[in-house]
Amino acid sequence: HPNHKGLQAAYQSARNKRTPRVASILLVGLTGAGKSSTLNTLFNNNTLAEVGDTASCSSDIIEYEIEVPVVELNIDNTILRIIDIPGFGDTRSSSFDAQLIATLKNYFELHEDFKDGRVPNIVLIVAQFTDNRFEGENSAFVKMLKGLRNMKKYIFDKNNSNAIVLLTHLMSGKPKERKHPEEKCSCISSIVHQFTELPIPIITIVGENEAIEYELPQENGYFKLPNEDFYPYNLFQVIQQITTQAGDVMEFKVSKKVTKLLPFESQPVTDAMDAINAIMFNVTSTEVTESLNKSWKSMDSSVRNNNPGILQCIQTVFTKKGIKKLAELPKTENDIIMLMKEIPTNSIVPQLFQQALGIKVPKLGISLAVGQCYNIINDCTTPVSIFKFADSYTLSPIGYLIPSEIKCDMHSETKDVCQFVNSYNDYINCRLKDLNVIGQIRSEASAFNIDAGGSTGYNVITKNAAHDVRTKFTSLREYRQFRLTLANDIALDSDFESVVRDLPRFDLNDHTFVTKFQAFFQRYGTHVVISCFGGGSIEIEATVQTSGNLRSVDDLQKFTFQMKAGLTKIFETNVDSTYTDTHQSHSQANLTNITYSAYFKGGDIRHHVQNLANISSTDASRRISQWIESLTIQPLMLKTNMQLVPLSYYAEKINKNAAQNIELASKELFQASLNYVPPPPPPPPPPRPKVQPPQPENSGDCLKAGTLIMSSDGHQLPIEMIRSGDMILDIKLKPCKVIGVIYMLLDCKKFHGFSKTNCFFTGGHIFARDKSNEFFVVSKEAILKDNPFINELNVVEIKPNQSIKVMKFKNDSGKKHIVVCENVTIYKDETKYDSTTPVYFLIVESETGTYIANGYVCRHELPTFERWPNTLACFQEIFASNIVKQNSIGRKLTPSTLRRIEKIVDHVAEQLEREFSSKCETFFNDITNTGHENISTKYTIPDLSSYLTILTEMIENNYWSTFGMLIYGRCGNLIRELLDNQKQQTISISQIADFIIKSIENFSENN
Repeated sequence: HPNHKGLQAAYQSARNKRTPRVASILLVGLTGAGKSSTLNTLFNNNTLAEVGDTASCSSDIIEYEIEVPVVELNIDNTILRIIDIPGFGDTRSSSFDAQLIATLKNYFELHEDFKDGRVPNIVLIVAQFTDNRFEGENSAFVKMLKGLRNMKKYIFDKNNSNAIVLLTHLMSGKPKERKHPEEKCSCISSIVHQFTELPIPIITIVGENEAIEYELPQENGYFKLPNEDFYPYNLFQVIQQITTQAGDVMEFKVSKKVTKLLPFESQPVTDAMDAINAIMFNVTSTEVTESLNKSWKSMDSSVRNNNPGILQCIQTVFTKKGIKKLAELPKTENDIIMLMKEIPTNSIVPQLFQQALGIKVPKLGISLAVGQCYNIINDCTTPVSIFKFADSYTLSPIGYLIPSEIKCDMHSETKDVCQFVNSYNDYINCRLKDLNVIGQIRSEASAFNIDAGGSTGYNVITKNAAHDVRTKFTSLREYRQFRLTLANDIALDSDFESVVRDLPRFDLNDHTFVTKFQAFFQRYGTHVVISCFGGGSIEIEATVQTSGNLRSVDDLQKFTFQMKAGLTKIFETNVDSTYTDTHQSHSQANLTNITYSAYFKGGDIRHHVQNLANISSTDASRRISQWIESLTIQPLMLKTNMQLVPLSYYAEKINKNAAQNIELASKELFQASLNYVPPPPPPPPPPRPKVQPPQPENSGDCLKAGTLIMSSDGHQLPIEMIRSGDMILDIKLKPCKVIGVIYMLLDCKKFHGFSKTNCFFTGGHIFARDKSNEFFVVSKEAILKDNPFINELNVVEIKPNQSIKVMKFKNDSGKKHIVVCENVTIYKDETKYDSTTPVYFLIVESETGTYIANGYVCRHELPTFERWPNTLACFQEIFASNIVKQNSIGRKLTPSTLRRIEKIVDHVAEQLEREFSSKCETFFNDITNTGHENISTKYTIPDLSSYLTILTEMIENNYWSTFGMLIYGRCGNLIRELLDNQKQQTISISQIADFIIKSIENFSENN
C-alpha cells in the first residue's frame, strides 16, 4: 500500500524457513469469497488481480510476482509472490481436490523458493462473513480446511501459526454482528484450529471490499468498519506487508504464471485420491448404501469414470444421517429437499436416486422470474419468455431440479430497503437504479404513478399527505438465500423470432405501425430478467398518528430519521440512509400512536406473523428463525437488485433493423409519447348460408392486464403486480389477504366494460349488485361450465347495452372511503385480441370473497370453505398428487396446451359422471333440498390450512393452476353431491380423488 510503512518481519532470515529475497502469501478461499477483491484492496491497485477471472475460478493455480524495491533496506530486487489456488471442497468433486493436492505438492517440492522445506510467510484464508455453512463435516469450508491439513508440511509453520482468516462482506451481515463480530471470529478460529491442527492463536479479522459502495467513512485512506476497526489497516497489522515509505513511489511490475493441474490419470493424483477417501469417507454397509452401490455398478463405465467419489459422498451423507433402511428414506417433498441440500450437485445424482432408492427429486415449482420478460412500465414480470427452454433439468444447491439453462448459486445475504424521496419521479429513478436500468421514465408513462404507489421500502413524500393525519411508511427486509442466473447461449423461441421479423419500421405518424409496437410491448414487456435473488422478505408497515396535520413536505422530512430509528429498534432493521435529510439538527416531529405490521412473503406460511409487536421478543425471534429456515424449501423470487437486459439486445440477434426500431419505440414509450388512434373496427360481414353458429365463449372470471386493484393502504395496483400475501380491500372495506393471482390466456373470450373506452373484464366476471348478496354476470350460461358454485349464488345475467346498478368504491370528499350504488351500462369490445393475451383473476381469503377492481366490487369464483368442506379436501388430494404435479410442472401455457388440458378434464368429467352419477340418485338428497345443517363438517381447520398451502403453491405455476381450475369447474358439482350433500357417509374422499387421479394418468399415457 503506497501510504503504509513496510513491515520488515516478512523478510526474516532463513532460520525461520523464509527466503530473504521473496515474501510469499498463499491465498485460499471458496469461489465467491472475494479473494481477488481482497488483493486489489490490500495493494490499492484495481488491476492487480482480475475480479471474476475465469482461470482462477476454474482449475488453475495462479502465481503473481510483484517487484517491490525497498530503498530503506538498500534492496532493489525484492519480490512479493502471491499464490492464488482454487478452493478445496468447492462445488466440484473429490477428484478435483485430489488433482489440486497432487499439483500443490509437486509445486512446493520443485519450486526454487520452497523445495528446501520453506513455507509461505502467510496463508490467507478468505471466507464470506455471511456464510452460514462453516460448521459440519460436509460443509465446503471444512472440506477446504481438511484439504489444507493434507498440505500442512508444505504450507504451515508448525511452531508459529502463519495462517490468517479474513471474513469479507461484513456489511452484508446482521446489524448486531457488524458491530460485534468477535463471537463469530472466535468460532471460526476454533473451527480452523480443529480441522487444520495449526498452533493457536489463529487470527480471524473482518473486512469489506465494497466499502465505497456502502459509503463507509474514511480516515487516512482506510475505511472505518462498524466494529471500529480500520480496513485494510487491520490486515496490514497482522501480515506485516512491505510497501515503500511515505508517498506514492511504488510502481508494480506484475508477472503472472499459470500452473495447470496434473492429469487425473497420473499416479500422484491417484495417491492423493486414496488419501482423501481415507479421510473423508467412513461408509458403513447398510441396505441404503448397498442399494446405491448396486445401481452405481450397473451404470455405464464412462459415467462412473467421469464422476469419481460421488458415490462415496452420497453414501457418507446417509451414514451420518443414520438412514440405513429403505423404509427410513424421506417421503415428503420437504424432507426430500432437506436431504438433497446435503448431496453434491452432480448431474448423475437424480438418476442414481431414482434408480437405487425410488426417490424422484422434485422440480422447483415456482415462477423463477429468470428468463421471463419484464415490463419496466408496470414494474413486473410478464407471463411469457422469449427463450426456447429444453426439457432438461439439473440439481441445484438448494436441493431442487431447475432448468439446465439456469445457474443457481448459494448467496446468503440480508438486504434492507427504506428510502425516502421527494417525488414520484425521484422514486422512479431510484427503482430504475435498483433494477440496473439506465435511462429515465416519465411518471405519466408508468404504473409508478400516485394511484399505484411505490414498491415496499420506497416512501414518497408528497404534498398530498399534508391533509392526512395518518401517515404510513414502509420498510423491506429481504433474506436472500440463493441467486439464479440465465445462461448466455439459450436459443430464442421461434414465435418471438417471427414477431420480431414481422415488426414494421417505427413511424409515429402511422397508427397501424404504432399499434403493432404497442401490442409487442403489451405481450413481451420491455426487458428480460437474466438474474434474480431467491428467498423471502418481510414487509414492515409503520402507521403514524400525528398530533396535528402534516402541513408540508418540510414537516415530513423532520421525522423521517425518527421513523428509521423506530424501525431499527422494533424490528432490528438497519435501514439504509439513502435519503439525504437536511433537517437533522431540527427537533423531532411530535409522533404518537405508532403501530407496526409485518407481512411475510415466501417460506412456510405456518410461521408467518402479521403483528410481531403483540408477541414476546423471544417468540418473535423463534418464529422468524423457523421462517428463514424454510425459505430454501418454499422460496420466493425477490424483486430488488434484479438484472435486466433490454429486449432489443436479443432482437439484434434476429434482425438489426428491428432492434433499432424497438429501441426507438421504447424511448417514446418511456416518455408517454407512444400514442395512437386505433382504426375503427371493420363492419361485420354479411350473413352467409350454411355456416355453423359460433361456439359459446369459454368464459371465466378474468380481468385484463392493467386493471387496478384497491389495496388495504388505499393505493391501486395493476392486477399483474398483485402477489400472494398482499392485503387488499373487500366489500366491507376490510383488509383481506390475496391467496394468489391466477394467469390464463384470453383464448376466444371477449372483453366487456362499463364504458366503450374501458372494457376490462370477460363475460364470466362476477360483480356485486346494489342489493345485499346479489351479483350479476354478462354470460351466466357460459360460466356455469367452469364455476359450479355459481348455482349457490344469487346471480342474474345482464346483456350488453343493458343497464344495472352496481356497488362501487368512492372517496367521499377526500375524508373517508365508502361503497355506493351506481347505474351502469354494459358494453362489449369487438376488438379481436391475440389468443395468448394474458388475463388474470384473484383468489382472496375473505368471508365475502369480494375485492375491488377499477373501483367496482367483484367476487372470486371459489366457494366458501364451510359449505364445500369435503369437496375442497378432495381437490386438495387431487392437486397435491404426483400425477397432477408431473403433468403440470415445467409445462408452458399456450393455446395448444390449453386445448390439451380441456381434453383431459373433459375425459375425467365424463368418467366421473359415468361411474358415480347413479350413486347420487340412490343415496343423496337433491341439492335444492339440502339444508345447511346437513352439510358434513369433517373438513377441519388443519385441512383448511393444508388446502390454502397447496392452493398457494399451485398459483405460482400457470399451467398447474389452469389445470386445477378446470378440474374444479367440470367436476365440482358432482363431487359436492357425493361428499357434501349426503345423509350418511357412503363414498370416501380418497375414493373419488384416487379415481380422478387414475383417470388423468390413463389419459396422459394413452394420448
